[in-house]
Amino acid sequence: MEVFDGRKQKVESFSTVRAGPARMIGIDIDITERKKVEEELLRSQGEAKARADDLAAILDAVPAMTFIAHDPSCQTMTSSRAAYELLRTPYGANTSKSAPEGEQPTHFRVVREGQELSAAQLPVQTAARTGQAVRDAELRVEFNDGTWRDIYGHAVPLTDEYGRVRGAVGAFVDITARKRAEEEVKKSEARFRRFVDANLIGLFSSSPEHSFMRANDVFLNMLGYTRKEFYARNFDWRSITPSEHLARGEKALEELKATGTFAPFENEYVRKDGTRIPILIGAAVMTQSPLEWMCFVLDLTERKRMDELKTRERIQQELLVHEILAREEERRQIARELHDESGQMMALLLAGLRLIDDARNLKDAKSQAQNLRKIASSAIYELGRLSRGLHPLALDDHGLQVALRYYAQEYEKIHKIKVKLRITGLGGKRLSTDIEAGIYRIAQEALTNISKHAQATTAEIHLTAEDEFLDLNISDDGRGFDPKGVISDATSRHLGLQGMRERGSMLGGTLSVQSRRGGGTIKTLRIPIKFAKP
Repeated sequence: MEVFDGRKQKVESFSTVRAGPARMIGIDIDITERKKVEEELLRSQGEAKARADDLAAILDAVPAMTFIAHDPSCQTMTSSRAAYELLRTPYGANTSKSAPEGEQPTHFRVVREGQELSAAQLPVQTAARTGQAVRDAELRVEFNDGTWRDIYGHAVPLTDEYGRVRGAVGAFVDITARKRAEEEVKKSEARFRRFVDANLIGLFSSSPEHSFMRANDVFLNMLGYTRKEFYARNFDWRSITPSEHLARGEKALEELKATGTFAPFENEYVRKDGTRIPILIGAAVMTQSPLEWMCFVLDLTERKRMDELKTRERIQQELLVHEILAREEERRQIARELHDESGQMMALLLAGLRLIDDARNLKDAKSQAQNLRKIASSAIYELGRLSRGLHPLALDDHGLQVALRYYAQEYEKIHKIKVKLRITGLGGKRLSTDIEAGIYRIAQEALTNISKHAQATTAEIHLTAEDEFLDLNISDDGRGFDPKGVISDATSRHLGLQGMRERGSMLGGTLSVQSRRGGGTIKTLRIPIKFAKP
């Protein structure tokens, strides 16, 4: 209808007829505002439905699991698609464990730290009951078929405009893969810890900031330290590594940082008492951030000892063969010399005797006799030289000093190499028979090597007796050689050195060799002094 001021309004009309004279009463009510409210309500409901539809679509799209309780008692609960799939529940079904009997899902149970939770203890139900948020809930959903899934998330209460709890919502993520990985890491760490504690080999962990973070008993025992002593000294690997091996260690460290490991290699560490221990060391990175690696260390002392014994046995066998062959060659040489030199002299003596027998006068006989004396003298000298080569009688009769002097003189004549002999500290004392014979043979072998290989013009023998040790130094000005590995090399070329070393070892001493190409050679034997009994 239209009111008097020209505005149009919506009204509702009511009329009634009273008994008696005909009368009609009419009432008009303005409903314009009510209509506006109804239209606004419909629009709000449409917007709310659209927002609800958007939220439902979002919840279905995200990979997280959401649970929405629509009442404070959480009897009705809807979930995202991810939640339905994880719980193996039909899409749109009631997922609440607080639902009325018959609606509750019964094919799984929720467990925390091995204990099954009641419906009231679940995060969403707890948030709705207490009005407080539940944070960092870590749960396990165990299904009736024996499988399970681990989940992690939060739950918060939902309130109305008056602050009253009207439900709750929870959001969770599937952490099964992470939990299984963590369990595998724990199992692996436990196995590794058992391996470390078993003390089968030396182990230590290290980092760029801390050279030794942890070390097991085997590693500490290798170095001769107690655990307290070791950590008190604040070692790093460089402080226990000989200087000549530092470069190899730095190279291995760079390889480790670049690739996460380095190939095992042989090295040495210095023990507490200053001695060296041969080791085999390898490493692998344990964690990248922060960087930490584990090194294994194997003590090679016993293996080196066994290798040395095997090498010595092999060398001794080869030396034995070498000595047998040398003796045979020596016998052949003596046989040739007896035949060529002494044999010819004997033939000349015989021929001279025949000439004397046939001499016609005394003058001719005397002349032949003089020639025979010269021949006999040469024969005696040659036989003496051969005898001294087999065993110097001067060694038995006059001692080492005289025997070495005679040998040096003959050596100069034969090989045209000047030999300087110096003997100090002995005075008139005689050494024990085994030491004199051993030193004589070593000197003989050393000079023989010089004549064969050194291309030297001079050699020097210096025998010194001082304190409790006897030092024999034999040097030459020859072409020299690279001594590295020569002492441990059992090739025939170096059997002379090996023989000298073995003889020195039998006397309780050690032999060292210093040489460089073009710089000559020095051989040094040190043995304990043992004098002959008076």
